[in-house]
Amino acid sequence: MSELLPYDLPAPPPDDLVVQVGGGAGEPERLLHISRPVDGLVTVREWNSESWNTPPIERELSAQALLRALEQASRQRRRLSEELHRIRQWLTDGV
Repeated sequence: MSELLPYDLPAPPPDDLVVQVGGGAGEPERLLHISRPVDGLVTVREWNSESWNTPPIERELSAQALLRALEQASRQRRRLSEELHRIRQWLTDGV
């Protein structure tokens, strides 16, 4: 039985931004599919390196809260697969 690897995951909907966040400080690597903001909220589908082969965790949260968390990851020098500028544009809807 083969383990589901990140590159085997379903393709994101066309209006999702995909961000891979490197692990660090005991945290697993994460793969986030982030919807476009609607009224300041985004839907995030998340997989992590401890559970690639399980269904994603899906939740709705504030775009600003997610941006702060990704900026913090960047300050911790965790690798982000998208430039922070692109993530900011996505989460602030280009504002």
